[in-house]
Amino acid sequence: AVREGGRAEWEAVKQISVKAKNPSQETAALRGLAQTKDAQILKDTWTYMMEEVRVTDLDYLIATLGDNPHARRFVVERFKADYELVSKKYEGNYMFQEVVEVRADYRW
Repeated sequence: AVREGGRAEWEAVKQISVKAKNPSQETAALRGLAQTKDAQILKDTWTYMMEEVRVTDLDYLIATLGDNPHARRFVVERFKADYELVSKKYEGNYMFQEVVEVRADYRW
């Protein structure tokens, strides 16, 4: 829905992620948020990730953004620009190194 939709679809999927009945539903919704083609919604997805999404769920969004051909350049640019913020969000979590390595594997 988010890939071909707009703001309304993104907001609906965001609400599903917030009110998910189980972890599987939440993961699917978070991945859905990263499927957009819209540049402004990509920015809002990044803001949502950095401000509201638990660190344990960030890798789903970052990986899906990296797989989204409309978001690849954006996620690399945001990752570079917000490196300190991302690093702080992952502070004390072993997953940060893994996220950086996975993102570096992409041929952007």
